[in-house]
Amino acid sequence: MAAPSEAIGRRIQFARERLGISGTVLAELLGYARPKYVWWRVEAGRRGLTPDQLGIIAKRLNVTTDWLIYGAERRSRARRAA
Repeated sequence: MAAPSEAIGRRIQFARERLGISGTVLAELLGYARPKYVWWRVEAGRRGLTPDQLGIIAKRLNVTTDWLIYGAERRSRARRAA
């Protein structure tokens, strides 16, 4: 199982590629000075994001912050428990 920040990075990458948005665009949206370098670190799970940043990203990618943080695994477990 991947570390939480790696999993968040993979979900961000998946959602932005699905919409055809570059990582640089998201990094600039968050105000990063070196967007390409920093964004690679975010998607690789080597740079964390604040709750506010996750909210901005989720809104831009049309996903929920819960999906970014927990992914499908959380929904699957909740369904099994019901």
